[in-house]
Amino acid sequence: MERAIKVARINENLDNERLNELPDELILKIFSFLPMFKETVATELISRQWSEKDPWKLVSDVTLDDDDQTLVTFMSFVYGSLLSNDAQILERLHLKLITRKFSVYSDSDIDFVVRIAVNQALRKLRIYLFGKTLNFPSCLSNCTTLKSLILSDLKIEVFPAGFCLPSLKSLHLFSVKLLGNESVASLLQICPDLEYLVINETRYYDDDNVDFCLSSLKSLHLSSDTFLKFGHESDRYVSRLLQRCPVLECLVVNRANRDNVMLFHIDVPTLRSLSINESRSSRDYGYEGFVINAPALEELNFKVTCSNFVMFEYMPEVTKANIEVKYCDQSEKFIGSLTSIHSLSLCSKTSKTPYPRGNFFFFLEHLELCTCSKGWTNLLACLLNGAPRLQSLKLESKHGVDYNDPIKNHWIEPKVVPECLSKHLEILEWRQYEGTEQDREVAAYILANATCLKMGTFSISSKCKNKKAELKKMSRVSETCQLVFE
Repeated sequence: MERAIKVARINENLDNERLNELPDELILKIFSFLPMFKETVATELISRQWSEKDPWKLVSDVTLDDDDQTLVTFMSFVYGSLLSNDAQILERLHLKLITRKFSVYSDSDIDFVVRIAVNQALRKLRIYLFGKTLNFPSCLSNCTTLKSLILSDLKIEVFPAGFCLPSLKSLHLFSVKLLGNESVASLLQICPDLEYLVINETRYYDDDNVDFCLSSLKSLHLSSDTFLKFGHESDRYVSRLLQRCPVLECLVVNRANRDNVMLFHIDVPTLRSLSINESRSSRDYGYEGFVINAPALEELNFKVTCSNFVMFEYMPEVTKANIEVKYCDQSEKFIGSLTSIHSLSLCSKTSKTPYPRGNFFFFLEHLELCTCSKGWTNLLACLLNGAPRLQSLKLESKHGVDYNDPIKNHWIEPKVVPECLSKHLEILEWRQYEGTEQDREVAAYILANATCLKMGTFSISSKCKNKKAELKKMSRVSETCQLVFE
């Protein structure tokens, strides 16, 4: 309350008339961002007109944060802001309850608040309990307006008998511990219409004896520590969960150092978008990696630091891919299955070309190649030869170059000018251009052979000003080509 009084004194000098001239929608938006009870005194002093209307009853987005409030203050705000017969639909309620010694909330307190919100056609609910136990408010069962539920840093011991969330579309589980006989699978069974699911730092295991299907789930986000404590069973749990999603279209997997999943076997015929982000800092020599079979896939984002096994099945529908690989034994197989690719961003730290010899990418029009590896010039030559319709090329060192590397790979000109240079390439963009010997060789070759080039953009650091003059002197076969320096 002391802070609220200070804020009130500051706001006593505000021009009430000017504030009242603001549109009602804007004033309500301002109120919706204010914490639970801290600014109530201030807002009442700002405008008698609005204090008479009790704007809190009209706010559609409410956060109840007891960071420095007592139970009495908390419940007072609930009565004053939510308990209203004429309140509009409540879009979102966020309960953030620290539960200190002087502020202890019972299950009935939380149930009371949620019940009021449900009576106002609650759409989105987030509960953050700082590790405390949540007993699900019974009023949520069969609530037909609740579409989104976010549970953070809490425990669940039991679900009420017959509990169901029939209209829930989106579920987020962040650091949720399910105790006793309950599990994430138990929770998913009571969400028959779920379309979007996020599981992060929440243990998942699957009982083969329990039969349920996530028949509406279209988007799934997983962190690998979801399956941490189950050892080799984790591989089966991943596959089993994906099998329960017959219409899944989007899958995101974040894989970290703490990981018991040896092989991510992703076999999803309906999948259209797949993102894998592996951030492990060290390489473990074992049979670990990914097997991906997604024949309907259209977009692929694959960032892997250390994997010893990767297999991409034939994916003829992929038109856009972002692939970044540091250490992998099967790196030569990465893009060989992407025969219909239109746009490709590629970073390969290995010395191997990431596709079998003889592959062509007839539909590739946009290529972004990372120049951080020592063999990037050879890879560029291969891609220019294998992508006859390439229209734009971007070169960029995303991860820095090791200038102490004793092995130098110089540009080896193709014996025949690639078709993309002689007929199609229009845009060249080069970020972090350093003007090394191989940089100059590549730039000179492209400018001398790209007959349709319209623009060449080079990003040059201030300490390499002389490189700009070198580029300007290079021969350009395209009479319409403009050089731009940034």
